[in-house]
Amino acid sequence: MNNDFWFYTLSAIPQTLAAMFALIIAILVYRIAELDKIIGRDCDDTRPFVSAINFEYNPRDSNLEKLEGVNSREYLIKLKEAISRLKKSEQNLGISSDAFKNLVKVYINMEFKKQLPHTANAENIFSFMLQKKNNLEIHVFSKQVIKLSFFVSAVLTGTTIFSSLYFLPYGGHKTCFHIVEVIKNLALFNVFIVVASVLLMTFTEGLVRYFLENCYKS
Repeated sequence: MNNDFWFYTLSAIPQTLAAMFALIIAILVYRIAELDKIIGRDCDDTRPFVSAINFEYNPRDSNLEKLEGVNSREYLIKLKEAISRLKKSEQNLGISSDAFKNLVKVYINMEFKKQLPHTANAENIFSFMLQKKNNLEIHVFSKQVIKLSFFVSAVLTGTTIFSSLYFLPYGGHKTCFHIVEVIKNLALFNVFIVVASVLLMTFTEGLVRYFLENCYKS
């Protein structure tokens, strides 16, 4: 067995994977920052509505500062709970007139900022909150998927690089031939996972939206 062949193979694997993993880190940082910005915007847009609904039904969760203190996953739960109290087919969305008036005031204050439909009626208020809830759900889930994808890639890449460097001095030995073959196949699988992770991080929202609409809700 050619010692140089295995030496260059085992030394090239860590360099290649490290370069590809650096690309994943760059994409991770960009995508997480992008999602955080979108999630923050959706949370800011809906907090006044949640506060107005909770003021009557759950006063402890009506404080805006308290709502700002929870993370996005916890806030999504609170938003769903607030929307669950609304009944689209009923007058004033099925809540008290005072609570509905508060929702109308919040909606009117947001009309010009967000270019919303100018009629602050029950249908528009409910549609706005439902749309924001769906968007927030997609982006929060997308963030979790990206983090999980990065974790899998990091563990697999680290394992492959460590194995390559550890067996580098023994690559030409006949006794290590099968081990080196395993490392080479592991590296090829690692490349596939890294490429899949890059694609997943790039098109996360579309995949998550499809899953939520066609699999999760069914």
